[in-house]
Amino acid sequence: MSWVREMATVSSCVHLDDTVARLEIDSPEVARAMKPGQFVMVRPEQSSLLPRAMAPSEWDPEKGRVILYIRIVGPGTQALSALQPGDRLMVIGPLGTPVWPEEGAWALLGRGVGITPLLPMAKELGRRGHDVRIYLSARAQHLLLEADAFAAIGPVTCHVDGQGASSVSLAFIKDLQEGYRPRRVLVCGSRRLTAQVAAWQGVYGYEAQVFLEEKMACGIGWCKGCATGPEWHLLCVDGPTRPIEEGLL
Repeated sequence: MSWVREMATVSSCVHLDDTVARLEIDSPEVARAMKPGQFVMVRPEQSSLLPRAMAPSEWDPEKGRVILYIRIVGPGTQALSALQPGDRLMVIGPLGTPVWPEEGAWALLGRGVGITPLLPMAKELGRRGHDVRIYLSARAQHLLLEADAFAAIGPVTCHVDGQGASSVSLAFIKDLQEGYRPRRVLVCGSRRLTAQVAAWQGVYGYEAQVFLEEKMACGIGWCKGCATGPEWHLLCVDGPTRPIEEGLL
């Protein structure tokens, strides 16, 4: 695993509401090295808190820009969401194991901020000409993040649902019942959605993985704080995507 540590500069920070912010940073070394499925560790320059693990929704190797969506839940994410243009932050990345877009049809299912790590994968699948269907859900319309960008890649089903991804999972199962047969399924952002996709895996024969989230102190395998699954794989090294069964533990 090859990663860099660099001091990035905030280009913009826009709050979508009290719980989600969109952070755009200038981080050229990281932007040049990122691959779909990887993540970064970030913290404000003057912060004494541990960095936070986040998967970028987009990066531009030529402009050196990286875009992160922040779900604001505690002091660390609050500090990141309070950054202003010109502020600096430490970035470590890219981290984790990339997801390689193997041949065959793909289904991508995401909810809330969990939508955004799927966008780089969708773009790579589209670039390679693979068949991809996208299923997105959120508790409010403005949180169907990057829906237009997904729509430019493949068919998108969007649902606003306050019940934890029920509607979008029903749309997915309806397509399966009508003959849709993805070879691979990738899920992010909802434990309920993960459980439903895992339950149908044996029936419809697809291979499913999930983007997992875990508290991390280092992101590079030193602290051993993100061990997960029955074999205690380190999520920062062997993830953040893992077989979907590990998302149910």
